[in-house]
Amino acid sequence: MSTQDFNYLSGRKYSFGPLYDLITYKFPEYRTRQGILDIPRLAWELGFSNQTMYRSFTDNRLSLRVAQYLIRLSRESDAANVILREELFDFVLPEEIVYPARNSESRKAEKRAAKFRSA
Repeated sequence: MSTQDFNYLSGRKYSFGPLYDLITYKFPEYRTRQGILDIPRLAWELGFSNQTMYRSFTDNRLSLRVAQYLIRLSRESDAANVILREELFDFVLPEEIVYPARNSESRKAEKRAAKFRSA
């Protein structure tokens, strides 16, 4: 079942975007009775602030750390559908690349991003 099919079947009229749809589909235990993703509960479980998670969903972008924690949580949870790294490639945007401080730090961030994508 695709995320678009899920949106149609659950009767949701609003979505933050494709990242929100993917996470809602992959983590059924974090949905409310109405089929809406419980973002504060997910943020608490991952160890991030609500603001971090809401910003990720509104921007459709994830930092490397949030992406890694989502993958880990999906593997540890019995009810979740496992998230593959390839599914998050389009959403991963390291903060270090967005806000580069120095050239050497930017190169390190790019290496970490390449490592994430290749692993």
